Amino acid sequence: MNKICFPHYDRGEFSSLAKAIKFLGATTYSLSRYALRDIVLYTPRYRDHLRRYGVEDLIVRLVEEAPQLNNEPVLLHRLRRWAKESPLGDYDIQCYNIKDKVTILGHTFKGLKGVKQYVEMVYCENKEDLTLGPKVGTKRCEDLHIGCCFENYTSYQSMYYKETRLCQSYIFRTTPISQSDMYGLPCAPHELDFLKEHEGIDMAWLPMLYYPDEGDYMFLVTKRKEL
Repeated sequence: MNKICFPHYDRGEFSSLAKAIKFLGATTYSLSRYALRDIVLYTPRYRDHLRRYGVEDLIVRLVEEAPQLNNEPVLLHRLRRWAKESPLGDYDIQCYNIKDKVTILGHTFKGLKGVKQYVEMVYCENKEDLTLGPKVGTKRCEDLHIGCCFENYTSYQSMYYKETRLCQSYIFRTTPISQSDMYGLPCAPHELDFLKEHEGIDMAWLPMLYYPDEGDYMFLVTKRKEL
């Protein structure tokens, strides 16, 4: 399957790399210049190729799939620089539309909304509020347990305007979620915006689903599958 999915401000879902690059070439370039990096970052087959054979060999593959990349030196330059400066974690990160079906530990959920229906424990970092046990209206899985941590993030778009979001990190376990799991999650290493899907995640937290509380895309981090 050649599907491409990455977090683009306008459109990030395509049936092939060639179609993605064609679309990016027609958009505002300043907003798309990191897109090739993101495509590699969130596509397991490209991540695995980069780990195995290096960035130059990966570029050969990408150009074979999307020949128009030969006319995009800035995209290729930024990909080379990122690959040199940012070693990959030994796991997979996949981008999904929040309405996509996603399978986690053998269970298939109908998008982010489907995952939320099974959350049985919530921790709100800004309120220090922990809710234990089954919530009213929560569906149950006999062999799967889900916890969610909401972390308050405020960004200042200008000196006059600020935006507040509740970034969401979901953890999945085959055993009941513990209080230590939930209290420990906010302390897990993260980047800007409480971004949990980065290249320094402790494998003990996997699988993990992250949603930044804006846009159409969520990120699933799972153990690596060699392709």
